[in-house]
Amino acid sequence: MNNKTLPYWLALEESKPVRFSELAHLMAKAMHPGDHELMSYAAARINLETELKQAVKDGALTVRNAAGLGRHTFAHGDALQRAVMLPQDLRPFLAERGIELRLTPHGNGPDLWTLENAAAAIAEQEQWHDGARGSLESALLEAASSRALVVRNPHTDLPKTDGDVRAFYELVTPSDVNAWLEKQGLPYRWSVARPEVKPEPQAAMPAPVADSASNTPVVKTKAKRRTWWDVSSPYIVDVMRAGQYATCKELYRALEAKAGPDSPFDKGTGVNRGSLFVREIARALDVKTVQNKWQTLRELAQK
Repeated sequence: MNNKTLPYWLALEESKPVRFSELAHLMAKAMHPGDHELMSYAAARINLETELKQAVKDGALTVRNAAGLGRHTFAHGDALQRAVMLPQDLRPFLAERGIELRLTPHGNGPDLWTLENAAAAIAEQEQWHDGARGSLESALLEAASSRALVVRNPHTDLPKTDGDVRAFYELVTPSDVNAWLEKQGLPYRWSVARPEVKPEPQAAMPAPVADSASNTPVVKTKAKRRTWWDVSSPYIVDVMRAGQYATCKELYRALEAKAGPDSPFDKGTGVNRGSLFVREIARALDVKTVQNKWQTLRELAQK
């Protein structure tokens, strides 16, 4: 493969399988990442969903069984949607479509960490020497092996209840580790710095215009950041009017079932798995937040 610069890029964690059902979204978002590109994103995603199925059928895209990561022998229907792909298998396929694959180190935060990386991060925070780091890594491994410390499956990010634990592979979150540290009665906690998110460039604002009568300049006001309510409440109300939902949980399940290009939501992945994801503002929306607006939503739906 040549070294030409590709117009788009997609970051994935090395060695962590990607669900086939999520690939169309990931590719479309890589090509159309901006909030102002939602229509282009939706069109690309619809086209990719068809293209990806054909690529599997033609053998151009390798899909694997999530259980053992062997090649899938019956990749059709729901079985195909549950199938996974390894990032290294995706590189040539993505490059042919103008998308550069950028692999991030496995288990190196900010949300999920291997035990050895967690120990190294805490040792750096506390300014410990290497011997203390090694002792902490051993203690974390022992606690994870006995399940005194919650340890997570790298394929699903869900707690792992059986099997061996390896310091270089299985994952923990800072919350998992801090809960264990608290149980041990230790005085310190692990504080993880979040990467700075730079705001998207805004369109240039016109210069203040003086009022011809009073000669008073017009004061520019800062645009208010849109919330999940601003973005999605009209759609949620329409869904409520079209169906009958006795509880907020029933409504939330309906919104999850309808998530996709025709709604403001995607199904959450990774740390947002189990929640709706509001595309326009790139934020997760859990059922409790919707519950807090349940009465208001019901009143609006009845108008």
